[in-house]
Amino acid sequence: MHAGGSGDRPADIGLGFAQTGDVAADRVVLRATLRPDGDAEWRIAYRIELTDDNTTAAFESLQTDIRANRSAYVSRFETRMATTVGAAENATGREMAATNFSVSAQRNPFPTSTDYGVVAYTFTWEGFAATQGDRLVAGDALAGLFLDSGTVLTVAWPDGYEVRGVAPEADERSETAVTWRGERNFGPDQPRVTVAPAGAVPSGRRTSPWPRCCSSASPARWCSAAAATSRSAATSSTAAPRAEGRATRTPWTARIPRTRRRQRATSATPTTARATRTPPTATTTKRTPRPRRSC
Repeated sequence: MHAGGSGDRPADIGLGFAQTGDVAADRVVLRATLRPDGDAEWRIAYRIELTDDNTTAAFESLQTDIRANRSAYVSRFETRMATTVGAAENATGREMAATNFSVSAQRNPFPTSTDYGVVAYTFTWEGFAATQGDRLVAGDALAGLFLDSGTVLTVAWPDGYEVRGVAPEADERSETAVTWRGERNFGPDQPRVTVAPAGAVPSGRRTSPWPRCCSSASPARWCSAAAATSRSAATSSTAAPRAEGRATRTPWTARIPRTRRRQRATSATPTTARATRTPPTATTTKRTPRPRRSC
């Protein structure tokens, strides 16, 4: 498994037989738990399946040796991880450090039907995740990571946070963690996990459901007043043009073109005259008969 490198040369994350002596691990479980400041608590657990007496005896011998020479095991692991963290620091341009190393070896640390021995290393990876405001973006320190078929990677986040983005799609997902299983080869910008405090609104979006003029202390009172003012303003702005239109409206005859008004006036004159003309006074005229001609 490799991670934290730049270009085509990712650094070795420090997993190998040197961490478990001469006993080969059947599964390696990587878990990074993010902290709000961008640091991460790492736990790398080597699980050894105790299937027979020889394997069981080998693990018990390793367990005894770790307890007797704990500092030697921690020192070897710390040296390997310092190389990994240094490469990640150069690749990301973010200041990093690895501190607080410890190692433990125990048998059956969790209830399963299979008997396991587990060698676990823990340490703090300072600066593991980038902080962007209240968001945490983790994974660039592991860019191009390769997981073999026996390796699992889990990234967890603090209580009160929620996931905002995961790439690539995780094999397992819960409310507080995502998990990828090998065999998997992450891309140059993978893995990526983005989390933020639960309920936080992305930048640029309003955080209050009330209008901007309202007071959060008494939204009902302020909102009712704002709504009434808004309705009054809307009514006034709508009614003003209508009233103005009625006050300045011209008679309909004024909107008739001048030539049409002249024609209408001309055609209306005879009708008006006929309607108002007084008939002449009747007079009696006697006709004078013509004289007859004589033969």
